[in-house]
Amino acid sequence: MNEMANYRPIEAITEEILFYKAQAGAAILEIGKRLNEAKAQLPHGEWLGWLQGKLKAWGISAGKLLAYLRRESGEGRLSTTVQMLIDYLKAAEAIGYDMENPLIRMPKNLHEKHDTATGAYAAMQNAEKEKPFREGLLPKLEKQYNYEKDGYFIRVAKGVAEIKREGAILKHCVGGYAERHLNGKTTILFLRRADKPDRPLVTIEIMGQRIVQVHGFRNEREACEENPMKLPPEVLYKDFFDGWKDWVKRGSPRDKEGRPKERKQRKTGAERATA
Repeated sequence: MNEMANYRPIEAITEEILFYKAQAGAAILEIGKRLNEAKAQLPHGEWLGWLQGKLKAWGISAGKLLAYLRRESGEGRLSTTVQMLIDYLKAAEAIGYDMENPLIRMPKNLHEKHDTATGAYAAMQNAEKEKPFREGLLPKLEKQYNYEKDGYFIRVAKGVAEIKREGAILKHCVGGYAERHLNGKTTILFLRRADKPDRPLVTIEIMGQRIVQVHGFRNEREACEENPMKLPPEVLYKDFFDGWKDWVKRGSPRDKEGRPKERKQRKTGAERATA
C-alpha cells in the first residue's frame, strides 16, 4: 500500500520525459529512468522491456515514441496507450504484418488498428484451439443433431466466435458456454430459419438426448419480431421441435444422401383402400 501511495501520475512523468528530451548530454539517461518508473504502473509492465527492445532495433528514439504516444492518447491515459501499442505490435507480428514498414510499427488511429490486429490474432488463436474439436467431435455431433424440415434447421455450433455472436445478438449468456462446448462437456445448437441461415433465432443446450435449456431473444423476457407473445421456443416452434426430438430419440437415422429419415406415417383405412 505504501508503494502505491508513492506512485506519481503518468502524465507528470511524461512531462518530465519531454523536458529532459530537450536537454543535451544526460537527457537520455533521465528518459530511461522515467520509462522505468512508468513501467511499474502499466497493466502488464513486464512487456515494456519487450517494447523498448523492439523500438531500439527499429531505430525509434524514446522521444519519437513519446511524441507518438501523446498524439494517440489524446486526452486519455498514456499508460493505456502504451499497453495498447504493445498489444497491437505483438498481434501484428504474430499474424504476419510487415514489421519493416514504419506505418505498420507506429500506425495512425492506433485504437482502430489495435482492434483489427488483435481481433485477427484472436481468430487465429481460436482456430488453433478449435482444431481438435472441428476434426474430432464436431462431425459426430453434426451427424447426431443437424436437422432440417419445413423451412427451419438445427445445427451444431462450430466454434467460439459464433457462440459469442449468438449470445450478443440474442442478449443471453450462451457465450459463457463456448469452452464447455469445445471440450464436449455440453453441446450448443442453433435453430435458424432456412431463408435466414445467419440470423440467430433460438439457442439450444443439450447433453445426449436431454435438452438442458432452449432460449431465444432475452430468454423470452422481452417480445421481439419473431416472438411477439414471448412464448417458450418449444411452444412457438412445436411441430418442428417435436419432429426433431423424435428423430434424435430414434438415433438420428439418415438416408443414403445423409438427410434425416422421418418416421413413416401409417396409412389410414381410406388411404389403404385407394392405394
